[in-house]
Formats: sequence, C-alpha cells, structure tokens
Amino acid sequence: MKDKIEILVIEDEPVIQQTLEAYLDASGYTFAIAGSAPEAFELLRTLRPELFLCDIMLPGMNGFEICKVLKSNPDFSDIPLIFLTALHRSEQIIQGLEVGAVDYVTKPFNFSELEARIKTHLELFRGRKKLQEYTLKLECMNAEKDHFLGIAAHDLKNPLATILLRAQMTQMKSTSILPEKLESSMQQICDDAQRMLDIVTNLLELNRLETGSLELQPEMHDLKDLCQTLLETWQTRATQKKISLITSFPENPVRFLVDRSVLIQILDNLLSNAVKYSFPEKRIWFSLSLSEQELVFEIKDEGPGLTEEDQKKLFKKFMRLSAQPTGGESSTGLGLSIVKYLAEQLGGKIGCDSQSGLGSCFCLVLPFSDKGVDN
Repeated sequence: MKDKIEILVIEDEPVIQQTLEAYLDASGYTFAIAGSAPEAFELLRTLRPELFLCDIMLPGMNGFEICKVLKSNPDFSDIPLIFLTALHRSEQIIQGLEVGAVDYVTKPFNFSELEARIKTHLELFRGRKKLQEYTLKLECMNAEKDHFLGIAAHDLKNPLATILLRAQMTQMKSTSILPEKLESSMQQICDDAQRMLDIVTNLLELNRLETGSLELQPEMHDLKDLCQTLLETWQTRATQKKISLITSFPENPVRFLVDRSVLIQILDNLLSNAVKYSFPEKRIWFSLSLSEQELVFEIKDEGPGLTEEDQKKLFKKFMRLSAQPTGGESSTGLGLSIVKYLAEQLGGKIGCDSQSGLGSCFCLVLPFSDKGVDN
C-alpha cells in the first residue's frame, strides 16, 4: 500500500522549490518535492499523489518526456499533471497538452492562479474517483441482482411446477383419491409453497435492509426467556429428525436492552440452519453467556461443516455453499448475509468456527454498557 499525498512537485531550481514548499505548506497540502525524473520515479515507488506539478526544463529527462512515461503507466495515467513553465510559446503549450497535461502555470507564479488550478484539478480528480467507485459499486450490485434473479427463477420454477402438477393430479382424481393420499399431496403442496414464500420473504427483507429502512426499537428483554421461546419453535422440527437440543443458560434472568424482533431474526436463522444441516440423531448446542463487556450466543451443530472455500463465501449475499440440508429443506443463499447485517446494526459481530466433516459453531457477540444489561 502506497502512502497517499496530494501533490508531487518535480522542479530542479532550488529557489522555486523553496517558494513552492513554503506556499504548499502554508496552504495545508501534503506534498513531496523531487529535483529530477529519477528522483520523482523513486518517490513514486512508495507515494501515491493526486496531482503532479512538473517543470518542463529539467536536467536529463524533460517534463514532456516525464509526462509521457506517467501517462503510459496504468498506476499514474489518471493523475492530473500541471506544467510549471517559463515557456510562453503556444506550440510548446500545445505540445504539453498533447502529451497528457491537463493545465499549465507560467513562471513567475501568480499564487492566486496557481491555487485556483490546484484546487480545481484536485476536485476533478477526486470527483472522478468517486464516480468510478460508485460505478463499480453499481456494477457489483447489478451482477448480484442478476445472480439472484437466476437463482430465484430456478428455485421458484421447481416448486411452482410441482404445486401445479400435484394440484392437477388431485383435481383429476378428486372422486377416487384416498384420504391419506390427499393429505400427503396437500402437505407436499404446502411445503413447496413455503419454499417459494421463503425466497420472496428473504428478497423483500434484503431490499428493506439495503434501502436503510430498518429502524431499531430497543427495549429491556429477558434473553433467557427469549431463547427458551425460540427453542420451543424449533423443538418439533428437531424431534422429527431425532436431534437433541442441549442448552446452557445462566441460572438467573438476563435482561438486556435490544430490539427483540431483530435479535430473534438472527438467532432464528442460526437455529434454523443448525437443524437444517444436522444429520438425524445428532446434537445441537445452544448457549448464552456473559463476560464483563459482552454477551455471547453460541449455536453449535454436528452437521457436515464447512470447507475452506465455503468459509470464504460465508455471510456473502446469494452464495450457495457445498453443504446441503440433510432433510430436504430449502435454502435461498441469503439468510447469513441478512444475519451479518442485522448483527452489525445491533453493534455486534457474527463469526463461525467450522471444519469440514466436524460441524459448525456460530457465535453472535453483542456489547453492552452498564445500563444495557441486568442479571
């Protein structure tokens, strides 16, 4: 990483060097001064300026040649260069503009003019940089959108086709279908419809979060009670897969200032994943602990775990991991990215410790102040 400065001056005359140094220092600019082309190129090994002020009449390589070298280098080609020159002939000024300079200032300097040109070109350079950053961000968002739409279209198409087929079959055999067959068909239709609803719900939730419409409403809540309520929600599904839910909570109530719905959404997603990705007849641990400065939730499973490649994708939007739910459950690839965002909104952080074949342990850490917790 190169050190950033605002201006690199390339000037060989000591008097002008001193004059520019005094002026730039008094104006509050960060800068460096080189007396020749080799000295300038050496400085550029470690410095990243936003503007060059370059004399034309230099020993060895002149200013025109320096400008050509800089403009041919992708690292510096976008950095504006202003010539400092005693040359007044129009063909020399045109030559400077043709090799890539954006402006020129004649010697002796009018410092008001020099200041105006420096300020203008620094603002233009920074504006272009911001525009490039915004453009890249929009391109990334557009790519994410296209990626998600491809996933959503595929994931919505399959259950929708299944629902239509089962509904048509049920309609065709409405007079002869056995009650147990009808019940099974209706259950499968419900399951497929739920998968579709999950996809749409996650898409809407992601849009809500990214548009900044989330408003936290923190209140004091008993977190031990909240965790027990969540466990009851997932107990039925865990029992169906013969999974044991093991808890470790403080003996006393833990009252904490937090947005209840947001915390529930985070923990519900983590518990949901633990149940989805756990093999039958395995265990899930759910713990809540306190230290002097933070509150820690841990949810550990005995599922397939995560590969190194999966861990690089973790918490990123629209990412499908190699691990698959073990009971035919669905996954949209959005849940953990939402969890990460919500954890950050609460001032906390989310992490995962996992090895392929050895399960995963997700950890949510929330900081608290003296007024934020009561146990």
